[in-house]
Amino acid sequence: MNFKIIKLLFIALMLPILFSCSDPENETPLVNQIRVASQDIIAINFPADTETILSVDSEYSFKLEGLKSNGLDRVNINQNIIWSLSTGANSTINQDGKLSAAGTAENITVTAQFGYLTTSIDIRISAAKFDQVIALHEADISIEMCQTQNIIPIGRYIDASGNEEIRPVDSTIINSIEWNALDSQSNPSQSAFIKTLNTQTSLTALAAGDIKITATALSLFSGNETTSEAFDLSIGNHLSLLKICNASASDLSTCSLNTIDIEQNNSLAIMAVGRYLNTDGSNQDINITAATKWGLTDSSVLSLQLSSDQQQLNITGNIADNSTSLSFACGDIEQNIQSLDVSQGIVLDEAISCAPGDLNCLQGTAIINVNALQISSLEVKVNGTAISHNQLFSLSSRPADITLQVNGNFADNSSRDLSNDGDLTYQLIATQPAVVEAVSGSPGVYRVLTAGTAEIQIQYQSSVFIALIRIP
Repeated sequence: MNFKIIKLLFIALMLPILFSCSDPENETPLVNQIRVASQDIIAINFPADTETILSVDSEYSFKLEGLKSNGLDRVNINQNIIWSLSTGANSTINQDGKLSAAGTAENITVTAQFGYLTTSIDIRISAAKFDQVIALHEADISIEMCQTQNIIPIGRYIDASGNEEIRPVDSTIINSIEWNALDSQSNPSQSAFIKTLNTQTSLTALAAGDIKITATALSLFSGNETTSEAFDLSIGNHLSLLKICNASASDLSTCSLNTIDIEQNNSLAIMAVGRYLNTDGSNQDINITAATKWGLTDSSVLSLQLSSDQQQLNITGNIADNSTSLSFACGDIEQNIQSLDVSQGIVLDEAISCAPGDLNCLQGTAIINVNALQISSLEVKVNGTAISHNQLFSLSSRPADITLQVNGNFADNSSRDLSNDGDLTYQLIATQPAVVEAVSGSPGVYRVLTAGTAEIQIQYQSSVFIALIRIP
């Protein structure tokens, strides 16, 4: 009996034993213990900033964190959580932890289970209506130029009895707020912007200095549009270094790009990195691509485009065998950007610069060389029939003309017809007597003169193809 048959018999005998040992009621506690032990977690809880008052018809995503066995470290828990609500709740919660509040006021309890650990929190669903934004953030804001920081705007809510609730602006209104940055004279400022994406609001500071921020939104309590008071914001400048790096760089402290080589029609993703001096004297290097201002000396040579999340700048080479200078800066630049929507990023079709002596503006440049896309191979056809490099190809009959069709395969896996490309050369190797002659004004076309073997050398960049054609 061979080994394969023995193995199959062994499996067949063991299966009933394995299934008989299975006890679904005892499996769940074991799985729970393994799940908790694998994360080295001894307790779970809701973060301290969890909202406990939510508006009717709003949505809120709960988060859970775990306490490690050392009793000090806390980690986010994102998977294998079982979410539930107290009995009788009209609100609902999915297994991603997103609560959909009921359309009427109620008090509920949200429970999270991770393995054998559970925790709960009491939530009040309030019928109080949003009136206006009363604070830019739930705490004092400390932000440096060219940094982005998530903020939690605070709103005033009023119920039917006139009672006020002061709490973070929730999903019923946060996406509709219009934010405006103003200078000291209450004119529009390009020094900062605020935007909200998927109910998360972020503040981006573009230049150092003191500005004011206002928030305009529809008051659900009064039915009128309301504008908040002007919130003072001071943007600091502890930026000591500005540089660019490859977007894939993992060590932002050591990465750098000064000269960039890119092939025509290819793209390279880069990022701007800012080095900030912390209060304890240490340095912090972070990606500040979104708040960096970008410019080109010659925009015909290159194309620039920020990624959708503005965390990288995509550079595409347009014209081969050309170079141009990429300029970048953080702070107020000399070029006029007043007409731009700065929240979409600042990319100019001109070089950008800081004013001489401006200590609140840092700039840099990099040379970008656009090289021709490198050829990997040539393919040649003679009167429609493919031939091989430096191998004799015999025609079955004598044509009046020979037409060469040349296709190029490139390093980026693209291909194109090069037959009439100005950078492709055809060189007819002379024979005695002459077998063919080039047709003037028709690259790759040769008139047949007599029987014999024609040899034609075709070259594009460093790739050479020898066509050997026997004519009867």
